[in-house]
Amino acid sequence: MLRHKIEPRSSETNATGHIDHAVIPVWFELARTPIYKLFNPDLSFATWNTVIRSMTIDYLGQVFHEKMTEVKTCVGEIKNTSFTVMQELWQAGTKVAQGATVIVYFDYQNHRKQAIPRTVREKLLALQQQPD
Repeated sequence: MLRHKIEPRSSETNATGHIDHAVIPVWFELARTPIYKLFNPDLSFATWNTVIRSMTIDYLGQVFHEKMTEVKTCVGEIKNTSFTVMQELWQAGTKVAQGATVIVYFDYQNHRKQAIPRTVREKLLALQQQPD
């Protein structure tokens, strides 16, 4: 499992004083960076090779700007050309959001999905631990 700490910024709040719901997908994307590096170590857009097929987020509670936040990330199901990333957002010991993102290994030059390389698949398997 991967863990990423985030200190919420006041600019991420909305009119109610809570972290805006549109910020959570951005935080989840930031916490997926180590997974993207498995496919594209330097994160170069010239050689980018993944695409998001779908993303769901369940908002379970209020998220406050003055509290340290942690994103817990693990890999769920791994298929031939895609895999699912499971994420949870925690604040003050409470799970306040959870999400799942399906990512496809993609060949942008030929505009088609491709099989996940064995070496990357092995690294994804090592991240299949569920968040605690």
